[in-house]
Amino acid sequence: MIQNITPKKLSDKKTILVHIHGKKEIDTIFCNNVIPGIKHFIKEHPEYDIIVSTCQIVDNLQEYDSVKELGNTIQYNYHNSFELCSVIAGSDIVITPALHVGIVAASLGKSVLSFANFYEKIYRYYKQINEQDRCIDLCKVTPNMVYNLLINYYNKSIAIPVKNRQLAHYNLNILKNYIK
Repeated sequence: MIQNITPKKLSDKKTILVHIHGKKEIDTIFCNNVIPGIKHFIKEHPEYDIIVSTCQIVDNLQEYDSVKELGNTIQYNYHNSFELCSVIAGSDIVITPALHVGIVAASLGKSVLSFANFYEKIYRYYKQINEQDRCIDLCKVTPNMVYNLLINYYNKSIAIPVKNRQLAHYNLNILKNYIK
């Protein structure tokens, strides 16, 4: 687990953090392929609120029609990586096309679904932690696949294997020796 991150709860309900990339071409695919599956899940699981954030500065995420269809969403514009980590820590499920968001969420033991915009690279990470079934190519995913993945994983957090954590700490120590 990542240490010293204070969870930021933006809702009294359980939350799904939907992290949109912020680049129009990626977001268009994400909104067409992923958001309808989330909408279907929310209809059956009203105990969840949706938090929408993005890697880029977007004045109003509600401009995306499919995001509006999710209903009551909380738009969260974070100002630094610590704020994003706090929102991830306070979320129950994280859905993202981005590798960095998935790594932080998995490290915090969240349930993560990755609809990867750079599939080969992102898939390798999920395969290393034995969670490759949670990573689907963004261009190949369908709303029904999203819904089924949510049903299968909404209450199953990721536990990164000890071996992987040890290797990460080993690599970090090597970097610390070179960055002095």
